[in-house]
Amino acid sequence: MRFLMMAVLTVFMGTTLTSCLDSDGGNYPDGPFAVTIAESYLGGLSVKADNGYTFNVSNPGAMELKYTDGTALTPTRAIIYVYLAEGEEWTKDKTTYNVSFAQDYGYMYFSQAVNGMTYEPLETETPVYTEYFYFGNGYFDVALSTFHLKDFSLSDFKLCVTGVEGETIKMKLMNSEELKSTDSGVTGGNFYISYIAPGQEIKNYYPELKTFGTTNDSVYVQLENKSYAGIESEKIKIKLR
Repeated sequence: MRFLMMAVLTVFMGTTLTSCLDSDGGNYPDGPFAVTIAESYLGGLSVKADNGYTFNVSNPGAMELKYTDGTALTPTRAIIYVYLAEGEEWTKDKTTYNVSFAQDYGYMYFSQAVNGMTYEPLETETPVYTEYFYFGNGYFDVALSTFHLKDFSLSDFKLCVTGVEGETIKMKLMNSEELKSTDSGVTGGNFYISYIAPGQEIKNYYPELKTFGTTNDSVYVQLENKSYAGIESEKIKIKLR
């Protein structure tokens, strides 16, 4: 069975590290920004961009996704555009801005976070293909394709540590269900998920892991999954929390 990834991934891959576009004063938003969205302890939403900006969003309700079945959620990771509030200007060395979410542009990409990272691999062999793997603001963002049954949960898809080699953590996305394409009721699907990246606690499981960097908290991560076309994931650098 062939899996097709949405074109939005191409946009995501090419824009995650950009800052803002120059504005000519018209009704054009700034962006795109890769952001982490969370509930603020002061109420509303905390929106932090991977490039260091913090956005105070005046219309947080517009960031909620509503589905036809009545459910709703605000994504954890996304790519968005914003409008600067009246009187705000992009200024060197300024990192916090009052903005509104560009609802007319919507989300270029969004993913839901799950608690699905484990420190040992599963025993299942259900194929899982990955078309995208990125680190930002303490999260791994993943686009994956795999088999599933009608009743499933995103938490069925685990990001497993399979071992370490020097400064590199080896990981593999795995499906908790043992499934084949020929099984009754099985279908293929594409999913966009964010996983909380490991912190210093990983050394309790793998004390042989070596770190580097000025604060000695950086490592590499190598995903063992390949894309449907057989392309290997690139090794990425992360900072342990």
